[in-house]
Parts: sequence; C-alpha cells; structure tokens
Amino acid sequence: MTKLVVLGAGPGDYGSVSLGTLNELESLDVLIVRTMVHPSIAKLCEVAANSGALVLTCDPLYEVYSNFDALYREMARWVGEFAFDSRRRHALLQGFGKIFEKPVDLDAALRVGYLTPGSPNVAEKSVDLLRESYNDQVTVLPAVSFLDLALLAMNVDPFAKSLWLVDADDLISNSSDFRGNLLISQVWNDELAYSVVDVLLNGDLAPAITYLHHLGLVDQCVKLLDIKDLASLKFDHLTSIYVEDFKGSEASVFMDLTQIVARLRTECPWDKKQTHTSLGKHLIEEAYEVIEAITQLQGQLDGTAEPQSDDEQVDGTTQALADEFAGELGDLFVQVLFHAQIASESGLFDLYYILNSIKQKLIRRHPHVFAGLKVEGVAEVLSNWESIKRTEKVISEPAENIPKALPALLFASKVVRKADAFGYKLPERDALVEEIIRCADELTTSPDRLGELIFSVIKLSKLEDIDLEAKIKAIAIEFSASFLEDR
Repeated sequence: MTKLVVLGAGPGDYGSVSLGTLNELESLDVLIVRTMVHPSIAKLCEVAANSGALVLTCDPLYEVYSNFDALYREMARWVGEFAFDSRRRHALLQGFGKIFEKPVDLDAALRVGYLTPGSPNVAEKSVDLLRESYNDQVTVLPAVSFLDLALLAMNVDPFAKSLWLVDADDLISNSSDFRGNLLISQVWNDELAYSVVDVLLNGDLAPAITYLHHLGLVDQCVKLLDIKDLASLKFDHLTSIYVEDFKGSEASVFMDLTQIVARLRTECPWDKKQTHTSLGKHLIEEAYEVIEAITQLQGQLDGTAEPQSDDEQVDGTTQALADEFAGELGDLFVQVLFHAQIASESGLFDLYYILNSIKQKLIRRHPHVFAGLKVEGVAEVLSNWESIKRTEKVISEPAENIPKALPALLFASKVVRKADAFGYKLPERDALVEEIIRCADELTTSPDRLGELIFSVIKLSKLEDIDLEAKIKAIAIEFSASFLEDR
C-alpha cells in the first residue's frame, strides 16, 4: 500500500535536520521536494538518491502560478495524486522538476516522501491541504522550525510572552486582524519588506523592531533597530521580523468595515433588501441595547470598592461588561454605516459627507476650543451651543426639531430645555412644588390633570438636574425585585 510521509528540512543548517527525517529519507522510493531554494535540501536530496529514491521538485509550478493560494492547492493536488493514484503518475511526472532520476516502477505501491523547508507543521499550506484531503493516509514527522530558532535568538519564551505568528502577505492584506507581539515570517523580498514597513508605520507601534535573517546559518543576523532602517537590509525566504505590541491603525479597521458593509449590500440577500425605513427599528433597538450595556457597566464600576490604579488589572466581571458595551457600540456603528451605504447607492450622500459634516459642526459649536472664545463654566458652554444652533436653523417653537418618536419623558424634558431659548425660565423650586401639590390635589375630581402633574415633575427634575428617566427606571426595577422577596 502506498505511503505518503511528510518531512521537514529544518530552518536552514543541515545540523538542525532531525534524525527521524534522515532515517526516513533512506527508506523512500520517491522524494518530492516543495522547493530546492533552501540551504540544506540539496544535501537531503542526495541522501534519498543514494538510497535509490527518485527525487522530484515542485519548483516548476512556481513559474505557472503567481497566486500562492492557487499554487499550494495545485501543489497539494499533484503530490496527493502522485502518491495515491498510480494511473496519474506517468502524466504528473512530466510536470515535476527531476533532481535525481532513478528507475522506479510507477505502477507499484510506493513509499513517497514530501519534503518541505522548516517544519511541515508550521506555516505550510500545502501540508494542511494534504491532511484535509487524505487524513490518516498522510504521516507527518516532527521537525525543527524557524520558530524555534527565532525564539531562541530573541530569548523569548512563548509561555511567558505570547506572540502571534503571521505570514507577511496576511499582515499586508489584513493588518486590522492582528495585534500584540508579531513574528512576521516569509518576508522574502524587498517589495514585501517595504509593504510590511508601511503597515507597521501606520499602526500604533513603537519604532523598534527585531530583524531576523538566516537563523542558524553562519551569516545569521539578529538585530534590534529602528523600523525605518529596514529598507537598507537584505530579504529572502529565510528572513523574519519581530514586532512587540503592534496594534493596527484605527483607519485601516474603519476602511475594512466600510468595505464589508458594501459587500454585504451586494451579496447578502437580507442586506440587499434593506432600506432606511426598514433599518429604522433596528437602529432604535441597537441604541437601547447600548444604554442597557452602559447601565450594567456603570453599576459594576459604582460597586467597586476602590478605584483601580493605571497598572492594576481590571477584574473579569468588569472586563466582560466592558467588552459587551464595546460590542453594542459596534452594532450601533454598523447601523450608521449601512445608512451611509444605502444613501450613497441612491446618490443622496455618502460616508465622507457624514463625517465631514459632523466634523465641521463640532468645530463650529465649540468656539471655546477651536476659536479662542473665553467661557466661564458648563452653563455658558451650553448657552453658546444653543445660540449657535439657532443661527444654523431657525425654529418657531421649542418642539419643532425634537423627534416626536422619542419617549414621552425624554421628549418633554427636551422641550423644557429648549424653551429657555424662547425666554422661558423655570419657576423657583417652591413654586414648582406648590404646582405639583395643586395638581395632585385636583386628581380626585380631574384625573386628566395627571399629565400636567407629570409635566410639572419634569420641570422640577430639570431644575434639580435629576435624570428622571433613570430614577423612574431604577424605582421600577426595585419594585419588580420586591416580588422575589415574598417567595
């Protein structure tokens, strides 16, 4: 029965090749090499050939496929079919590069080896594909990887200091997916290196990085340097870069998200059907979920015995609630992006218009920050805000620009606040209390005065700077909880 054994050539130096790999090479009928571009592979091929093996290379496939994903899929298909389909071997043989031509009966059951640089279990896409297709028919032997030498060279214990192993192409294509300590592999030419530098410079990153070149070889170079100096260094398939505490730029994440929303609008049946109106109810729901998350997080923070110092770890419960809050904010933000995308499809406005409009509004309404206006306290800031708003849009009465869909308490509170711009002044506290008592006394004969009573309470809450919505909600929750005490 045909066997397929996957072997690793180690990270570079012949001395790092495992004894298991050397023993296996001597028992093969055919050795297929992913690429000859590796310091120790030529010598390993000689070991296999001296034991009578036919030695082939997949290097010709690199000339056919410019896309690495397609290349590795085709490579895995060729290796798998050569190992397990004797009818295809003669045809496939013409496509491989021949390193040592030895007479082999291609129609017989063969012991086939597939040799990769480094470890076959680290960053080897073709091996992953072979495992997916052939499962238990494939045996993978352990080998030393470049990761072992990189950790040794940097004196890093991955148990003590976590890191993320990432291919240079993946970092360039999806920089927002990665953060923390990154070991960037396969920086195999200058063009890739310059693109990696661009990604790193655009992120939230300290300028120092570690350059790792030809690890384990006589010309090994491990150097801590400024990221801008990378352009002057050498790069090949045995070059990696180590970066600490990388965080992709917010701008790159933002652009990724806008592209995802645009794609959903063209490819997802549900998202394609949505309109501004149909999404309206979801916008309201998401806003309420944000408020709920804020309430829960603030309740946890208020219940903390002592404030935490900057270097103290946040407890698990608080962090979980904070993560929930962040997630709800994300859901709300996506609603804005969908409305912007739908509007842009209709030619009404786009995301740039939204962002630029709010940017100009914030600058215009904060002259004390951006224009040198002197103010005395919060009250004057709010007064200036309302004055500037009146110059932007003329309204004839306080409720004119307040959404009628707001909850009644919030709507009424905003009307009272905006009435100040029309000359209305809240009565003194004693006067408001008398007004509330009078309305309450008249309820026995005029139940319809209940609305006036509540409105008077709203005016008092504004005077006392009390969040009536939150107070009523808290009392209702307490009322509901009291029923549990009777059980």
